[in-house]
Amino acid sequence: MPRRRPPNPTNGTPPEGADRPVEVGDRLTVLRALDACKREAEEAKRSRMAKTLMNLRAFLGEQDWTYKQAGQSTEFLPKTAIALEQLSQFIKRALTQFGAWFSVEVPPMSPLAAQDVHDLLRCALDWLPNGPGHHTNVELRLSDAVKLGALSSLMILKVHGFRVPERTFVAERGTPLMPMEPAPMRLRATETQPWRLAIDVVRPEDYFPDPTGRHLYEIHTVERDLHEVQAFADQGIYDPAVVEQLVGDFTKQTETWQRAHAQNQDPSGAPDFRKRVVIDEFWGNLLNAEGRIVARNIVCARANERYLLRPPEPNPWWHGESPFVVAPLIRVPGSVWHKALYDDVVPLNLALNELFNLMLDGGIASVWGTRQIRMDWLEDPRQVSGGIPQGATLAVKAEIPQGSKVLENLTEGRVPPEAVEMYRIAEREFQAGSLTNDLKLGFLPPRQIKATEAVMAEQSSAVTLDGMVADIERELIQPLLEKAWKALLQHLDLVDGAMVLHALGPRAALALARLSPAERYAQMAQGCHFRVHGLSATLGKVRDFQKLAAMMQLVSMSPLLLQAFAQRFSADKVLTHLMKTLNVNPEHLEQTPEELAAQPQRLAQLPAFQGLVGAAGPRAGATEGAMAQPEPAIPAEIAQMANPMTGLAGP
Repeated sequence: MPRRRPPNPTNGTPPEGADRPVEVGDRLTVLRALDACKREAEEAKRSRMAKTLMNLRAFLGEQDWTYKQAGQSTEFLPKTAIALEQLSQFIKRALTQFGAWFSVEVPPMSPLAAQDVHDLLRCALDWLPNGPGHHTNVELRLSDAVKLGALSSLMILKVHGFRVPERTFVAERGTPLMPMEPAPMRLRATETQPWRLAIDVVRPEDYFPDPTGRHLYEIHTVERDLHEVQAFADQGIYDPAVVEQLVGDFTKQTETWQRAHAQNQDPSGAPDFRKRVVIDEFWGNLLNAEGRIVARNIVCARANERYLLRPPEPNPWWHGESPFVVAPLIRVPGSVWHKALYDDVVPLNLALNELFNLMLDGGIASVWGTRQIRMDWLEDPRQVSGGIPQGATLAVKAEIPQGSKVLENLTEGRVPPEAVEMYRIAEREFQAGSLTNDLKLGFLPPRQIKATEAVMAEQSSAVTLDGMVADIERELIQPLLEKAWKALLQHLDLVDGAMVLHALGPRAALALARLSPAERYAQMAQGCHFRVHGLSATLGKVRDFQKLAAMMQLVSMSPLLLQAFAQRFSADKVLTHLMKTLNVNPEHLEQTPEELAAQPQRLAQLPAFQGLVGAAGPRAGATEGAMAQPEPAIPAEIAQMANPMTGLAGP
């Protein structure tokens, strides 16, 4: 918990902010050990960061076109951005549009019910700090983490918390203006600093894990403004004396720049009035020069690679783990950085850009071509000095030979059919690598396909997506919820009481307030288990609807099966279950009492409507062979079927 640091004793210990040995008498210091660990981790991920940068540039629509000549096309197809946005929005949609996406199991002697734990954690996850005066929710954080995981191989989230300044308002009566008059009401604002749960998305370039995979340490580099560092020092997280040294250091930098500017010289570094501080935060075990562990499960931090902003101290979290939750999308056995989904997809996007631009240049050249002109045959050569626009009239000399052309085309561009075919092949490979296809992107198929072909294509991509979804739920979201709940329990005394009361109600909030922080943590931190079912439930509903629709179609085709079904099962319950698999609430479609009263009149009108439908049915001259097709071809429209990305389902 946030606490004030005791002052340093004077019996030979180094001053605040100075480097110190990892243990007494050791030649290795804390700053040197932290620097060596960071260099080791940075060298191990250098090639990974190069691939991540290429993937990120493709997502942003950037490509190196310096080799292109003037006038050549430099268009970038946004295939990577669209496919990645589709994947991340599928994750966010599964967590936001299907109700409660996680459940809780509490121990037998827990003072809170499972629903109370869910509601309290849900309130904290719906209000995550996102800068002064701003907040966000966990669904957006998870969506951003999936994007980074697809581009850089790892989804990295940091679960922590801190005090956030907030304003509360109270209406109170002021001083009356005149005797015997009621006092006017006035608004009084009060600033409080409750503790808020925070979940940050960590960029891969700011995360430095142990490259051996033995989890010796984790380093997180973050840039903060000086005023933010001072706020953390006021909460007891950073050393106030070292922060004062940082302020003096920035003052010296400003004075050096002003002195160089006054001497008409270029300063070595331009100052920034925001005074940014680069902090390296170390979590893990600290080794001495001989390789022995001298401090287990500690945290320390340095500022600007010079100041020991947070000396080594035991892990402040009661759960005893680092605040990071890390999971890959595509696993590589034995690797730390694994493999990104778009490592093999982005080169295909770049190849598609090249083919598309070549075809675009060929189309433009087929219209304009390459032309030549006889300047000496023109009455005034200045009329073509700025180019020859379409439909222009040229004035020529009278003595030119009969039938001669002043302007004529030499070559014409064309798009060879082989280029179009190669583009289609590369596009299919891109769709296979990015787990998408024409149907998911909202396009009609380029050729007539059977319904079973479309279903099999969807199912093949759904198998891979199912595995990724299971990994996201098990390795990312579930540990995230567990760490968030434990962090919230540890600091529950500092949380806004109004939020706790709103989430739990007065009775449960009172029962929780009667327990000490240690009792709360011992009773509810160890036995609480979280089960995430939002993503898998989304895909499960699609498959359930498919199976139910296929079963109902089979029952309707056989009189024996239809009779047996009618004797044993309820059609109303089947319809209700089908609607729930499509995430439609049946209660919203039920008839009102007024509609039920008018139901006999509507039933009497039903035969007339059936006659209209029959008149619009198949033509009388249609043959049975034309009416009974075993499997329709679908060149322009496709029946509603399984689509994991969009959530649509159908037979």
